[in-house]
This record gives sequence, structure tokens and C-alpha cells, in this order.
Amino acid sequence: MNLKKLPALVLATAIQILPMCRVACVNQAVAPTGFAIIMRWCAGAVALLGSYHAVSGASAAISGVAAWTKITNGVAAGPVCPPATATGTVGQPLLYKVILSNPGTQNTQLDYYNYDVLPPGLTMTTNVGGTDGIGNEFITGTPTQAGTWTVNLVAGNLNWPQTVTKAFSMTISGGGTTRPGITTPPANQTVTAGANVSFSVTATGTAPLSYLWKFNSTAIAGATTSSLQLMNVQTTNSGTYSVTITNSAGSTNASATLTVNAAATAPTISQQPLSLTVSNGASADFSVTAGGSAPLGYLWRKDGNGLAGATTSAYHLASVTTNDAGAYTVVITNSAGSITSDVATLTVLLPPSILTPPQNTTVSSGNTATFTVAASGSPPLTYQWKFNGTNIASATTTSLSITNAQVANQGDYTVVVSNAVAAITSAPGHLTVQAAQTGPFQIGNWQIAAGSVSFDITGPSQTNIVIWSSTDLSHWTAVSTNSSGTGTAHFSAGKVTGSVEFYRATLSP
Repeated sequence: MNLKKLPALVLATAIQILPMCRVACVNQAVAPTGFAIIMRWCAGAVALLGSYHAVSGASAAISGVAAWTKITNGVAAGPVCPPATATGTVGQPLLYKVILSNPGTQNTQLDYYNYDVLPPGLTMTTNVGGTDGIGNEFITGTPTQAGTWTVNLVAGNLNWPQTVTKAFSMTISGGGTTRPGITTPPANQTVTAGANVSFSVTATGTAPLSYLWKFNSTAIAGATTSSLQLMNVQTTNSGTYSVTITNSAGSTNASATLTVNAAATAPTISQQPLSLTVSNGASADFSVTAGGSAPLGYLWRKDGNGLAGATTSAYHLASVTTNDAGAYTVVITNSAGSITSDVATLTVLLPPSILTPPQNTTVSSGNTATFTVAASGSPPLTYQWKFNGTNIASATTTSLSITNAQVANQGDYTVVVSNAVAAITSAPGHLTVQAAQTGPFQIGNWQIAAGSVSFDITGPSQTNIVIWSSTDLSHWTAVSTNSSGTGTAHFSAGKVTGSVEFYRATLSP
């Protein structure tokens, strides 16, 4: 024999022999043997005095509590047990022992129990029992709700289809208290670091109510009222805050989640937008790299004016014109402030264009021939003159002069105008060099009428002819200079003031 079980066996025997012991000492259904279980029996004796009822057999034909009989080979027989009641208190442990008379003692007579309803907080084992010949079962737990319940027990064994049912009353008193209930639970909150947070709960139930707040299941020291104050919270304070509300009838719980976001930081710029120089019609792209608390807002500006739709970290111009040239900035904002970027200048370059090309020119041999060009485009513009397609050394201005022109200089003169965008070649200007004529000028076709005089001068072509006047052939005054491409010019002196006028023609120096 296992000597460690002896005390438990002695007590069990006393319970079976002495009815008073059956009433006073209530066992647990699945507790181990030994001194520990004996102590639990004794501890429950005072509180559960009278919590005992005997189920005395079964028959399918029996109904009601008065027809509770033994099972003998499946045949109903034996005495009828009286009805019984059980009582308990909300929040206090309860053990109620049910004894089946004539339990199964063979492997084929395994006993079983069942029930229809129990007061909240109580349970009863419903699995098939053993063959220990005792037939005990327990209703156990801590009631959580006051009231009276009619409990219907069912008993039988596996050897026979017949079962017995017995109804009895279980009254659970609340000791004059109502279990706590929550009418307004704490609410979830999302705040920024540094804020103050308050959780609160509204509860009902018989006073006094006690409160205990916890953070992630750990009790918060001193947090024992219906509200919880948290000052200057940080991200480490994020988590679950729960409250347990207790009174003499029981307890209840509620919880809420606190999310603490990091404090917002003002925008910063790590990469400024860069100035751009592009050709007319090309694309242009500005961008900025910024930091700071999200979300970040962007607004691009041109010459200080906001650009519609330009609200991202990049700004794209598909085909620029000179109207797009200017100073660009971007303003970046968030909840903590704003910052304006450095200025990025957009320069739009125009390719060169020829406004006035070189003109055809005819000069006499030995004279100077001059070509000019007028051009536009983004500066700086550069020029390179060419003769019959070949560059002329040092001919890099807007004009080209050919001194002492000779027949060998006759041909096409062009100019190439360039800038950073492109280069353009002008239409040619043709130079014609005529052989110089010799001999004096011829004055003829005199016309004198009404005190005025006019005449024609014939001489070398492509020359400037100077007309001189004198009244004494000693003192000459230049009265006109005529440019003649053909060598013939007409002069009209208007009214003659003196009685004698002399005229002569010379080449301009």
C-alpha cells in the first residue's frame, strides 16, 4: 500500500460512513490524493456545509425528482431520495458533491453525468467516469451572478440505455452586491510625442468599486482610480492600457490602445534645385531633395509666383520658350513649418537668325568693298566671314571690308553666325570688281532756265563724284557729292546767285 495515500483513504472512509461528514466535507472532482487534498476538503467545509445531494439510481420510466431510484441491472428499484438545494455567494468558491447510488463497478458499467444549465462561473465534468465503485461527481467554480437556477442532472452508465434525471435548485446570493459593468470603456488614442493623454472608464456595480490600470499587462503604480493621466508621452508609451474594475461580486476588464507618433520635424533641404540653360523648345527639369516629418507639401514658384499643379518634389517643362526663362524656387511645408529653396535660374537660349544678309556689291578696281550682316539670337554671337566657302582670316565681326579691291576679289561672300545653341550661314553677297576708267569727267546736257542750272556728269562707275563751284576759278567750293554706280550722275544747282558760275567734277578722295 502507498503510505502517502493513507490519510486521504482514512478521510474518504469517514465520509462514506458518517453522513455528517458527507455534508461537511466536500471534495474536488479531479484533485490528487494526499495531505493537500485533505486541506482543501477541510477549507471548504465551513462555506459549503449542506452542499450534498445523492443520485440514487436510474430508470427511463421515472420522471421528476421524486422518482430517483437505484440502478440494478437496468431495472428501477430501491428507495426514492428527497429533493435537495444548493446555495452559494457571488465571488466565493463553491463545491457541490453529487453521489450516484449503486455506481458501476465493472468495466462495462462506466458511469456518466450531464446537466442542462449551471449558474455562471460553475462547471461540472461530463466525461465518462471510472469504475471505482463510488460514483462521485462535483459541481465547482466561483459564481459570478446572483440568482436562482433549476439544475437538471442526468446520471447513468454505459451498460444500459436507461438514465435518470433529477432537478434541484441552486441559489446564488450576491451578498447585496451587483457585479461591475462597464458603460463607457476607455477609447483608443493617437497623439504626437510630448502630448498629455487621459484614459477614463465609466462603470456600474455595487460600491465600493476598485480600479487597477495596467500597461501591456503590467500594473501601473498608483493608477487606482477611474481615470489614468499620462504626461509628456513618448513613443515608448505606445501600447495597450487596460483597467480591471472589482467589487465584492466580481470583476470586469476593458482596454484601449495608445499610439504615440514621433514629434514632427520641420522640413530641410539636402539637395537644392540647380540652374539650367536649355535651348528654345527643349525640356527642362527641376528637382529638390527634402527631409522632415511626413507628409511634405511642395509648391514651385517662378519669379515669386506659384505655379498651378506644381506640387511635387520635381517640376517638368516639356518644351520651353523664352517666356519660361526666370528664377525658380520651391516652398516645402509640413505640420512643423516650411522652408524655401535657393533660386534656380532657367536660361532659354535662342539660336541665331539672319536679319539682314550681306548685299551684292560692285566697285571699281582699287576701291574698297564693304559687306555687313545683322543677326539676332542669344548672346554671345560669333561671326566668321567666308569667300567662296573658305574662311577669311580675322574676319570675325559684323562687317567685312575689302580694301583695294581687284578682279581677284570678285566672288561670293557669306558669314556664319554662331552661339551656344546653333550656327547659321547667311545668303551670299556677290562682289563685282570693274576695271578702273581713266580720263576726265565729261559734263554735258546743260539746262539753264529761270536762273537755275543743271547738267550730267559722266565718269568712272562705282565712284563718288564731287561737284565744285567757283566764281573766279581760284576759289572752289564743294556743292554736291554724288555716288554713281554707272558712272553717270545728274546735278541740279537750283538758282544761280552770281553773274558767273564755274563748275568742275572730281573723284571723292
